[in-house]
Parts: sequence; structure tokens; C-alpha cells
Amino acid sequence: MARKLAIVAGVVVVVLVVFGLVVRRMVDPEVVRAAVEQQASAALGQPVTVGAVDWALSARPRIVLTNVQIGSPTAIALNRVEVSTGLRALLSKRVERGGVVISGSRISLPLPFALGGTTGRSSTPTSDAAAGLTFASIDRISLSDVDLAVGNTHLKLDLESSLSGDRLVVSRVRLRSDRTSLDGTGEVTSLAARKSSFTVTGDPLDLDELLTIASGVTGSTSGGATAPAAVPATSSPIDLRMEIKSPKGRLLGIDFANLTTTLAVTRDGLALEPFSVGLFDGTLAGRLGVDTAREPSEMMLAATVEAVDVAKAAAFAGSSGVMTGRLDGRLELRAAGGAPDIVFRTANGRATLTIKDGSMPGLDLVGPVILAFGKPDPGKATERSRAFSTLGGTFALSGGLLRSDDLSMSSRDLDMKGRGTLRVAGAVVDLKADLLLSEALSSQAGRDLQKYAHDGSRVVVPATITGSLASPKVSIDLAAAAGRAIRNAAEDEVKKGLGRLLKH
Repeated sequence: MARKLAIVAGVVVVVLVVFGLVVRRMVDPEVVRAAVEQQASAALGQPVTVGAVDWALSARPRIVLTNVQIGSPTAIALNRVEVSTGLRALLSKRVERGGVVISGSRISLPLPFALGGTTGRSSTPTSDAAAGLTFASIDRISLSDVDLAVGNTHLKLDLESSLSGDRLVVSRVRLRSDRTSLDGTGEVTSLAARKSSFTVTGDPLDLDELLTIASGVTGSTSGGATAPAAVPATSSPIDLRMEIKSPKGRLLGIDFANLTTTLAVTRDGLALEPFSVGLFDGTLAGRLGVDTAREPSEMMLAATVEAVDVAKAAAFAGSSGVMTGRLDGRLELRAAGGAPDIVFRTANGRATLTIKDGSMPGLDLVGPVILAFGKPDPGKATERSRAFSTLGGTFALSGGLLRSDDLSMSSRDLDMKGRGTLRVAGAVVDLKADLLLSEALSSQAGRDLQKYAHDGSRVVVPATITGSLASPKVSIDLAAAAGRAIRNAAEDEVKKGLGRLLKH
């Protein structure tokens, strides 16, 4: 029995060898190489070169292409491409109902040509030898370990798909890097129109990486990436929709949680709309767009903020310990597209913000008032608080500087109304404000303070606040306080005079 099996095995080997020799004779690898180069060059409007062509024997004949390069300079470098087809089709010098497996390759974005449709014609006529092999149809396309690159940003792509006419069904797609693991499914509903939709989950997901790659797809080179010139918009439409969910990841260098969004990619740019993401134990929700038609690209954010932990946000900005509380508000910002440091440095726009139930451990507003006008009665001294119930206003952001003309604060000991600036880097303030002491604190103020700076039963004192929020300097404007006292005294005299006249 063993001898019979050995004989059968030997016969099979001989048949395979003979088959290989026959195939090599009927379809010369050089013919295949020439056909691939000339037909692909004609389809892409770009030079295509093939390093070598060989055959691999298996259940279906396979053509193996190595060192395939597309574009000048090279934008797509395919290390290994296996094209399989049926024996009958191959003997007819056709690749029909075939499969393509691409591995160990690199695609540099943006591409200098369009994929999925004819964009030009090869200047080299197709030879009779090249015409000896026809690529009729491809049913399966598989990509493995393909490097997508935009400048210094890289993601590895794995993809399994099937092609039916103009429709590519993607049964599995995966993008990965040291910070991203994105898996999903989808389809290109029209290769000619480059219209596609995907549903993906990232765990984790570096959204900065994904947006950079997507910008490369649109033809943008945001973030300082260097790449070949992009395809003109009129020759290469794009319509990509990607439903994204991610339990954790990074956005603009900030750790996030529970991202849900739809990424829309067109030739004009990108949009995350709508999006909702957890940042600093709060929520940011709205729309984030990137206009890639500009050079450099421009980012636009319109969003609401809810219950963001101010202490964590301040620590991220490099100002740990300066403030606590929960932030609510609305943002409308623009910035140059690119790396997080470029975005933060160039951001400008407007915001309406309110911090609730917070504190500023380094800011003592009451002490300087008391020292400037005399100590309170010893029997009425009270512990001063650095906590506040609300702090907020309307802010304009430009060049890393927040400016407000309606800053206000409410707290147990005093209320504040003022105007000034906050430099984000270092949390440096420069404010002019009126401090309105509480009735309880006003009743403890020295006699001079009550005499020279009062408004009804509450003391009002002008002040300036400068320096770092971690240890700000509070200065009382004695001249302004005296002026207020004079006005108050004059008003009191007028009231007294009116009272005496009314009595008569």
C-alpha cells in the first residue's frame, strides 16, 4: 500500500513539473511583465514597472510579481503580488475570476494619480507580445501588511475583499500602529465614483493618526508632510463615510473615552459630524472639520462642553493645581491643521464658558482688601474661602491669549466683575476687576473701608490681579477706591438734602 502511495505521489510531482513547464512555455513571464506594465500604466496614467515575474504551482496557477513600482517618483511600492486564476482561463491567456494577494508594500499619500478609473493613457503602445495575456476579471483582493504613509505618520493596512463589477465588498479591514487598532467592514459601492462606507471600531484609536491618513486620501499634506502633488479635484472625486466607535484613544494628544462619530471624507476635506467624546471626565460634542482645499489646511471646531474636570485640563496644559471645578460652555474655534502643537498654537475663535463649584488655591482676594483698609474687628474675624460657586464669561481666543470683557465670579465671601486676559501657556492673568464683598464680610470691614468704598450695605473695591494663577498678585486700587468713596459721599449728601426738603 505504501509503495502504491509513493508511486501516486511521484506521478503527481511529475505532472506538476510538466504542467509548470507547459505553462511557462505557453505564457512567457516576460510577456506577463510587459502586459502588466503597459496595461496598468494605461489605466493609471502613471509609469508602472515590475521587477520580476514567476509562477507558483498550487491548486490554481499563480503569477507572482515582485518589486512593482507605480508613479514617478514612486508612490506605491508593492513588494509581492500574487495573481491566481483558473487553468482553463490561463491556457486561453486570460486572468478570469482571479484573485490578487498583495503583501509587504508601501503606499505614500497623497497619490499623484487616481485609483479606480482611467485617468490617462500610456504613451507606450501595447506590443503584440503584451497583448498575449488579458486581465478579464478579479474576484478577490487581499492586502496584508501594507504601509500607509503621510509624512512621518504610518498605519499598517490589512484588507480582505471581493470584487463584483464596480463594487468592492470589504469583509475585513484593519488599521494598526503602536497607538491604533482599528477593525471593521464595509464596501466601495462604486469604484468609478469612489463612493464607500465602512463601520469600524478602534480599541485603542489615535484619531490624530487616522485624520492625517484621511487628509492624505483627499490630497492634503497637512501637518508638514511631504508627498507627491495631489490629483486635481475635478479628476478624482471622493465620497467616504466611516462610522467610528472607540472606547479609548487620543485626540489632539489628549486621552479620550467613548468616542462615537461619523468621519466623512471628500476631496474638499474631512468632517467628524456629529461626534461625541469623553475628555477630562466630561463630554465634548459637536462638529470637527478639516478644510484640505486650503494650504495649509484649516481645522474648525463647533462644540459644547459639559462637566469637564478643570483640574485635569489644567494639568494637561502644564498648570497643575491652579484651579478646580467643572466646566460647561460652547466653543467655536479655528486653527491650522497638523500636529497638536500646531493646532493649539494657532487656535482662535470665541467661547462662552462657566466653571461651577471650583476653587483657586493660590488666589486670596479678601486678604489684600482687609490689609489695604485696616483689619476687621477681632471678635468678627472669619475664615476666608478660596472656593467659588461660578466663574465664567465670554472669551475671545487669539495667539494663545484668552480675553474677556465680562468676566464674573460668585463666591461666599465676594463677587467679582472684571475684564482682562489669561495667557494659556503658564496660566498668566492680567485683570482689572471690582470686588463686591458679601454683606457678612462687609460688616466686618474696618471703619475706613466702610466709609470710603461702600455700595449700600456691601463694600466695592477696585483691584488688579496679575501674574501666574498658581500665585497671583492682587493689588487694591486705592485711588479708584477713594474716587468711589467721594462719589458715594456726594450721593449720600444729595439723598440727605432731598430727605430734608421732603420733610418741609
